[in-house]
Amino acid sequence: IETVYRGTAYFSSGVTQFVLDDYVTQAGQIAPPKPPELSAREIEVLALIAEGHGNKTIADLLELGVRTVETHRESIMRKLGIHTVAGLTKYAVAHGIISLD
Repeated sequence: IETVYRGTAYFSSGVTQFVLDDYVTQAGQIAPPKPPELSAREIEVLALIAEGHGNKTIADLLELGVRTVETHRESIMRKLGIHTVAGLTKYAVAHGIISLD
């Protein structure tokens, strides 16, 4: 009664145990987030970025406009949440898009 009078919620031990058990069960069923999916073209652009090529060179190699390459680069960075060339290179190596051979 004192707990409720102070404005604090009170739950019996049975209710507390039920809520805790349900929480633990639900937590075990939550799937980890899926990695972002890059298109085939975005993977090509990412590989070339990670190899150190600039937008103009990538555009020439893939026969695209520079602005198209810039758009792909922006999309890759947004999807991956990575905003540096070093970070993109690390991602590309870690995911087998390029190798350090």
